[in-house]
Amino acid sequence: MLDKVKVEEVPAVVALPDDLANPDHITIIKGSTDILLIAPHACIRDGKPKDDENTGPITEAVARQIGCSAIINTHYHKPDKKKYRKGHKPKIDEYPYGSEYDNLNLNVIAHAEQVPGYLGAIRDVVGEPGRPGKTTVIWIHGADDIKAKVVADAGTYDSPPAEIDAFIGYGQGDEPKTKTGGDRHTAEPETVERFRKALISNGMNAVPTDDNADNYRGRSEAGMNQWFRNEGYTFGQVESIQLEIRKGGFRDLHHNIEKTAGILIEALSQEILVPNNQKEIKADERLVEVAFTHLQGIFAKHIHEAMLHGGRYLVRTFYGSYKNARENNKIRKESLHQLIQKLSEVSGKAPKKTWIYDAVKLAVDDHHFRSTKFRLYGKIGHSHKVLLTRVPEITRKKRLVKEIAKANGVYTVEKLRQRIKETAKTNRVFITPENVPADATLEQQERKKLEELLGNLDQRIANRQNELVRYNADRERVDRIIKSKPKDKRKPRKVGFRDWTDPSCNVNIQTGCSNNCRYCYAKTQAYRREQVALGSWADQFIRRHDVDKHRNLYHGLVGFPSTHDITPKNLDEYLYVLGKLLRAGNEVLIVSKPRLKCIKEICDACRFFKDKILFRFTIGAMENDILRFWEPNAPAYEERKECLEYAYDKDFRTSLSMEPLLAMNQADQMIADLYFSVSEDIWIGPMNHLNEMKKDADTDLLAEIATIETGQTAEALRTLYDSYKGDPLIKWKTGARDLIKPDEM
Repeated sequence: MLDKVKVEEVPAVVALPDDLANPDHITIIKGSTDILLIAPHACIRDGKPKDDENTGPITEAVARQIGCSAIINTHYHKPDKKKYRKGHKPKIDEYPYGSEYDNLNLNVIAHAEQVPGYLGAIRDVVGEPGRPGKTTVIWIHGADDIKAKVVADAGTYDSPPAEIDAFIGYGQGDEPKTKTGGDRHTAEPETVERFRKALISNGMNAVPTDDNADNYRGRSEAGMNQWFRNEGYTFGQVESIQLEIRKGGFRDLHHNIEKTAGILIEALSQEILVPNNQKEIKADERLVEVAFTHLQGIFAKHIHEAMLHGGRYLVRTFYGSYKNARENNKIRKESLHQLIQKLSEVSGKAPKKTWIYDAVKLAVDDHHFRSTKFRLYGKIGHSHKVLLTRVPEITRKKRLVKEIAKANGVYTVEKLRQRIKETAKTNRVFITPENVPADATLEQQERKKLEELLGNLDQRIANRQNELVRYNADRERVDRIIKSKPKDKRKPRKVGFRDWTDPSCNVNIQTGCSNNCRYCYAKTQAYRREQVALGSWADQFIRRHDVDKHRNLYHGLVGFPSTHDITPKNLDEYLYVLGKLLRAGNEVLIVSKPRLKCIKEICDACRFFKDKILFRFTIGAMENDILRFWEPNAPAYEERKECLEYAYDKDFRTSLSMEPLLAMNQADQMIADLYFSVSEDIWIGPMNHLNEMKKDADTDLLAEIATIETGQTAEALRTLYDSYKGDPLIKWKTGARDLIKPDEM
């Protein structure tokens, strides 16, 4: 019978609790038996950690989220070795809780035996020696930064000592005191290596401790890492690994605790327990029996907890990884088939086939949204989540999640079922070699359909080979003639769009622009070349031949548009041409003083091309009076901001252009107001061609030009540059660089 032990069930969705550890109990978290996490030194006294700081909350967070078992000692404090006589075996009643002798070290077998029920709790998870099933035990320890440096400096490692984040012990090397005996491995080296690689791939540089190190090897026969071996467990039943995590950057601050828990969650969700990815030939009878009993126990719990808990167990046991489960790639297909058959023969409280596959899909969805930090998913109900497993496209699923969360609890399951049908009708994708969508859409298609598409593309490539030979020959002739001609020594000055795209990659479909911006260089050039009548630039007209023109793959980022904006009057033509550009494989930069109606329609029409579109919205001031003077017919600040937020919320890439900067004194406030709706970059630049504008300017325009010149001096721009030079989001147009001329630019 357990003494001072608290037993908890695993909730479906859990964040790090505010009260990170309970000082009065050893906490037992009952979960799946394939993984057992143990934190033996998570002692808390008077609200403060005494031993391996914050290993308790890390262990708890991991166990709750992946659904495994865990044992966390927050009660007993490691004894001070100096206060014990040599060979003395401490007892609980001799040194009571809170005494100066500080209780017991639950990483030492002799001490662990003094706590009634402690070893029994471990046996409850791993079973008795000889029982079927496999458990991987991970001992979560905290490595003192100073001691860790000593171990790192003294050993031989592939990484520099300062870059080692954690040490892995599995009984390697001689016994620490006698320096004899050789390896006493507690886990297969292959398992350790898979675990190490999983940790590294998720941001923790872990290394197996050097064989000759004085600590962190899990080698001492008196230590709990060796207990399973001492008790006669085989590697087929238990593999035990000791993980020593440095404090700095991993256990010191709350966000680092969450980071470390996240690393372990992702690492333990990978294939560290599966020896290889080869599919079994026949069912594993013992595994089926263990899984049958385990799932029956899970199914008897609360429904929402049971399905997610069971799904995580099924993914790890029969698929090996979430990637395999997402692709429906079962590494233990025969065993899973037999398990489903066995469950179907049971009447009463046992999951059926539909429940099994729904549970797997639910676990895959939960894992995806957790790993991508899509927190809205955690706010919707279990029934909604189960219904969403029927939606194959991640983008559509996210859109529906946002709808449900926004409804604040009044979104019924029946309404969701109807919305799934409605969105499916508008979400059909016709894939041809001429219309290959973005990666996110391709990933949702069946393998057979993708193989058919690949064959068609290969055929297209073969048919184009003769054309390519001819094109290459023509290119060589043209290149030879170009080289025979003298070079133009004039270098074009990069201003405006040239900072972003090559002029040969820009596309426009109309002459004129209803915004009628006073500083517009395209307007000035059109008047100078007499392409339009003076004063008629705002009377935009569509160039039909540019709309109907065939569009190929350009050699760089396509700027569309670059000399006009997108308005309700040209939106249909714009979408038509944009579709041709995207289907040809182009990446498109959309620069606009945006109108919400237009941006909504573009986002909806291009939802399968999010990786090919970059929105860059121009906002030069926050005050609408300033915007109205310089950009008479363009939208107000509030509408432009709403457009930026809308595109960002729809998961498109977003950027901000603060060129021309119309109000230097508003720059900081504007950056702060828009910063968190920008995913890519914020470009800052002055107004160019001021002398050109002065030639025909009236009194009002000259006064406003003077204000601009006063604001965009080299000194003012340099001050702004110094404020943001460490921010990777802020970038500077050539016009600003020419004025600032900083050495580090």
